[in-house]
Amino acid sequence: VQEYINLISRKTGKKFPASPAKHLLTSIIECGMNAVKQGGDEIFINTEAISTLKGKSTTGLIYTRNPFTGAKDPYGVYLASDGTKKPIDFVHKDAAGAKEKEILRNKFPNLYLKIKESLPKVENIFKGITEIEFVTDEDENLYFTAFDKAQATPRATIVSTVDLNHAGIISDDQAISK
Repeated sequence: VQEYINLISRKTGKKFPASPAKHLLTSIIECGMNAVKQGGDEIFINTEAISTLKGKSTTGLIYTRNPFTGAKDPYGVYLASDGTKKPIDFVHKDAAGAKEKEILRNKFPNLYLKIKESLPKVENIFKGITEIEFVTDEDENLYFTAFDKAQATPRATIVSTVDLNHAGIISDDQAISK
């Protein structure tokens, strides 16, 4: 392992990240940028979901913004401890039938904030609405396991494209081509 760490440090000219989370995040960002450069729009990371008796770990699917409207609201579902899919937030179309305490935002508020803070970063890398699979552990550490270009309505595509263009993330030509 030490030989590998030394080799990577020499080849990159940078110190090898000591934190596994930082190492994983750096790898995901590099893979995302390389995928975009090569015209790709997907990254898959194999992982094993961790289940615990405490019921604090979960898995789910979230979009960087609402794929129907283009609004910057967290949109998606997570797997509740009873094995059913529950909404991430109230803006989800199925949230009206869910109990308020079952919404991820209320059940795991710290996790919800981590997810919400990460969505713009992911969208900036992929330059569009992105579908993200995630898992957590019993300590509510967040791990993104798959990224894919989201299927979105024409309205959501236009709204997100205009937002990304106004933020300077995509050029006028890129916006027009979308």
